[in-house]
Amino acid sequence: MPASRTPVLVVGAGPTGAVLALELARHGVPSLVVERASRPPRHPELNVVGGHTLDLLRRLGVAERITAAGLDPDGHDTTVWSRSIGRRPVATAPLPAPDRPRPDESRVLLTGTDLVVRLRDAARAHPLVDLREGWIFTDLWPVAGGAMATLLDGHTGTRHRVRAEHLAGCDGAQSTVRRCLGVPMDEALTTASYYTIHFRSDHLARRFPEPATLIADGIALTRCSGPGMWLGHLPLDRPDAESADPIALLHSKLPAALAASQILEVSQWPDPLGVAHTYRRGAVYLAGQAAHTLHPPSTTVDTCLGDAVDLGWKLAAAVHRWAGPALLDSYEQDRRPLAVRDRRLLSRELATRRRFGRLAAAGASRERLAGVLLRDQLRHAGSGTPPRLPTDRLGPQFTLVDLTDAGSGRSLVDRARDRGIPMTRLVVADPAVRDRWPGRLLLVRPDQLVAWQSAGEVSDWDGVLDRVTGCPSRIT
Repeated sequence: MPASRTPVLVVGAGPTGAVLALELARHGVPSLVVERASRPPRHPELNVVGGHTLDLLRRLGVAERITAAGLDPDGHDTTVWSRSIGRRPVATAPLPAPDRPRPDESRVLLTGTDLVVRLRDAARAHPLVDLREGWIFTDLWPVAGGAMATLLDGHTGTRHRVRAEHLAGCDGAQSTVRRCLGVPMDEALTTASYYTIHFRSDHLARRFPEPATLIADGIALTRCSGPGMWLGHLPLDRPDAESADPIALLHSKLPAALAASQILEVSQWPDPLGVAHTYRRGAVYLAGQAAHTLHPPSTTVDTCLGDAVDLGWKLAAAVHRWAGPALLDSYEQDRRPLAVRDRRLLSRELATRRRFGRLAAAGASRERLAGVLLRDQLRHAGSGTPPRLPTDRLGPQFTLVDLTDAGSGRSLVDRARDRGIPMTRLVVADPAVRDRWPGRLLLVRPDQLVAWQSAGEVSDWDGVLDRVTGCPSRIT
């Protein structure tokens, strides 16, 4: 069987895979993207896409598609805590989320289905993205200079081999790529599996007309897009998870007057707090839910898309041969700690829910229940809005933001170009930015993070470039 070739093979065309392909294309790198499903999956849960993620998507030309499909986010990140569904609330509080945006930061709310459709449509339309829906990734093995993969065309039954310089597994929580690599998940100590039930209850919607998440009696119910639509999150003890009836459990938690009139879908998350032990083996990488199976996934959409952008520009740098192995190693170093952070915050939230449920069942006073929530909700309040870099003026590759009066950054940009490293220089006169970083040079990565800064004279420009690209000179 002859093998075709591609610089990057992306397995999975969900939000992570689609954004990865678009990021590669932004840097001039073609990719082959294979997606098992022939049509977008149904993900009714609402996702909050934060301001920084919107900035990243704006670079790719898709932010407007996302905001056009979005809903008003006000109220959707509110949690109502009660002893049981329908009873007087004990407390109302913001819903904890790992990448919860600041109050001053723009954000957008949309269903998982809308997010997939908009991003996949953009990828399909790009001339550097070869998107093949209905194609199934089945196996991989390492070869010199990359990885070989076996793909099955689900429409014809024909098998194909593809040789890729790099392969990215963006194929979700049940990742076949992760299984082929034999990468284990580092699991947090949880005692429960989680069922998700998509259901309709017009009576419940009338009882709670404002968008919110309801937490009571050990379960959580979240409003979804559509009339009377809800998503229930039900924890089940691991020994009972296989034999349990989640639909019966949902019905038992809802008063008869608020009962579900229609069950649309039931799914199970056996490992709600898993993070892959490693994000890379050789030329193969894991990103998004393939790298972290955190539940519910709507709370970590910013982290998933951040994985895609980080990996995308670094793979492009490697393909164009101006970056070294250390830059590819930095993908895991940059992204895995964020997934571990997400897991810690979500684990704390789940523990609070369990403790609240136990105390409520034991008849604890409203004051004691509110105290449990108060301890969990306390968070540091900032002292104003920090100045932000002018992201709309940053270049597609490295950008040197020059806040000096003497224009001392020119020599760094010249040296970068001599070494084949794409870099532009941006002189900023905005007083708010200059007062925040007076007399500084800020080297901003393609994903709009600051890679290096200096407040004084620099004599070793090569040392700076070595550090941010992971190689001592241009690779030939």
